[in-house]
Amino acid sequence: RLVVLATDGGAAVAACVEHASALEAARPAAEPLAGGDEESLVVGLSAPSGPIAAATAYKQAQQALSVARRRGRVCVEHEHVAAGSVLPLLADDAVRAFADGLLRALRDHDATGRGDLVAS
Repeated sequence: RLVVLATDGGAAVAACVEHASALEAARPAAEPLAGGDEESLVVGLSAPSGPIAAATAYKQAQQALSVARRRGRVCVEHEHVAAGSVLPLLADDAVRAFADGLLRALRDHDATGRGDLVAS
């Protein structure tokens, strides 16, 4: 595991994202990353931060890395997994199951014709 604190105004991060995007594009669509493949590059990027917030940035990068590995992606940026932005996770069966469990009671109520709680 390599951790880089890039303080160059974003050029290193942009280069990393560009390289990861090229790797992702070159990979056949049907070929997911092997979870245990030590040769595969998998990148998790934090939100921009300075040296004082390095611990928070490290946690954000770890979360993004975890999502990248679980989803078979080369690169995931923290902004795509931050609270309020769960779109990249919606294809994940575990997330769907969790959401279905939370919404089941509302859907059951709506099915009786006594309101539309899910839409509200």
